[in-house]
Amino acid sequence: MMDSDKFMRLANRVEAATGPDRELDAEIAPVAGFRVVDEGHPLGMQCYDSEHRSVRLPAYTRSIDDAMALVPDGCAIEFCITLRTHAAVFIREEWQMSNAATPALALTAAALRARARAMEGE
Repeated sequence: MMDSDKFMRLANRVEAATGPDRELDAEIAPVAGFRVVDEGHPLGMQCYDSEHRSVRLPAYTRSIDDAMALVPDGCAIEFCITLRTHAAVFIREEWQMSNAATPALALTAAALRARARAMEGE
């Protein structure tokens, strides 16, 4: 289990990324309940769901749909694309905002920050 500081560090790395990054996706996957095995498997990196079934590693840093899975339930989201080709995401209920190179990166970072904040409130 990750603590809120690790979520925030991971969010900072996502926000600083310039594009999709499968290594970041693998580090984020446990947040959503996936187990990633990166060594000893003949096919390379494998991802497993909570029922131990092999699944595709979500592409949080590339796909808005996958990044949406990280947003805490009940949160409203606002997107803004700036003139500098950056994206900003604001998650209202947790008051978290993120600016990143793409909408998927911004949403992933904001969702990680929202989860960190929710952990601190528990």
